[in-house]
Amino acid sequence: MTDSEFHRYSLDQWGTDGGPVPDDPEDATQEVRDDNFPEISAATVVQREVVCPS
Repeated sequence: MTDSEFHRYSLDQWGTDGGPVPDDPEDATQEVRDDNFPEISAATVVQREVVCPS
């Protein structure tokens, strides 16, 4: 995975505001917090990027 591919994947997964993209448009009105998604916290993403180099 190249840097551009990683960034494109990150934007698709996290959205432009750094939060997960809601599957349901109605969920977009709810604030997304990292503690609601501990399994995909920023630390986890950074760790995966380091542990799995391209």
